[in-house]
Amino acid sequence: MRQPFFLCDKIYSNNTNKYQKIKVKSFIIDYMEVYLEYVIIDNLAIDFFLILLTRKTLRLEINYFLAVISAMVGTVFAVLLPVFNMNNGFSFVFKFFVGALIVISSGKFNTVREYILCFYLFLFYTFVFGGAIIAVFWSMGIDFNAFNLANDSGLPLGLSIGSATVLYLFLIKLIKKLSKKRDIGAFLRKCEIVIGGRKMPFMGFIDSGNSLFDKRSGMPVILCSPKAAKILGATGMLFRQKSEELYFSTVAGQNSMKIYKLDKLLIYNGQTVNTIYNVMIGISPNAFAGDDYDIILSPSLI
Repeated sequence: MRQPFFLCDKIYSNNTNKYQKIKVKSFIIDYMEVYLEYVIIDNLAIDFFLILLTRKTLRLEINYFLAVISAMVGTVFAVLLPVFNMNNGFSFVFKFFVGALIVISSGKFNTVREYILCFYLFLFYTFVFGGAIIAVFWSMGIDFNAFNLANDSGLPLGLSIGSATVLYLFLIKLIKKLSKKRDIGAFLRKCEIVIGGRKMPFMGFIDSGNSLFDKRSGMPVILCSPKAAKILGATGMLFRQKSEELYFSTVAGQNSMKIYKLDKLLIYNGQTVNTIYNVMIGISPNAFAGDDYDIILSPSLI
C-alpha cells in the first residue's frame, strides 16, 4: 500500500474523515493528504507545458530534452520545499528563484533581455495555469494545494494534468492566431470601394502574389472574397457595372473569373489616403485563408 507523503510533522488522526487537522504554533489549519508520486507527475507535466508554451510564444528554439530537465528542476523543488517548513512569505519569494532556474535551464538565450522576458512570461503563464486549475478544482468541490500543485490523493492522477493539457492546447491555438495577426498586420490596409457615389468599407491585404492585370486595359485587378461579394451584391453596387472575363493560369490549369471596373478605390495608410481610379475587382471563387481581410490588393497599388 502506498504511503502518503506528509509535508508536516504534527498530525492528529481522525479516522472518520480523510481530511485531518494540524496544530502548528497554536493555529488550526486544514490539511490535505497527498501522495508523493502525484506531486512529482503533476509538477513534471505542468512545468513541461509551461516551458513549451513560454518558448513557443517568444519563438525561441525548443530543445525537448532541456525542457524535460527544466521541468525536473521545478519538480525537485516542489517536492523538497515543503520539507523545510518555510513560512508562506519566504516560500513565495523562493519560488521566484526556482522559476529563474527553470527558465535558464530550458534552453539557449541570445541575450540577457531575452532571458528576462522569458522569465517574466513564464511567471505569467504559471499564474494563468495555477488560477485555471484552481478554478476547475474548486468548481468541482475538490481540495487543491496551489503551492505545490497537489490534489486530493483520492482523485484520478490525470485530472490536474488533463486540465493543464486542455489549457495548453487552447493557449497554443490562441498564440498562433495572435502571431498570425502580428505577422500580417503590416500588410493590412483599411480600404473603401466606391461605385456610383456609394462607399463600402473593407479591410485589404497587400499580397505580393497578386500579379493579376486586365490584359485589355492594363489595369491591376484586386480580389474580393465571396463574403465581400455578397455584401456588394446585396447593395446592388457591384453588378450594376459592366463585367469582363479575365483568364489566368493556376497550378490546376486555366481558369477565369468576372471582373468589374471600380469608380475608385481608397487605400488608407494612417492619415494618408491613396486614391486609385484605374482598378478592376474580381470575385475569388474560394474563401480567403484568413478572416482578417476582405480584399486582396495588388502591390502595384501601394
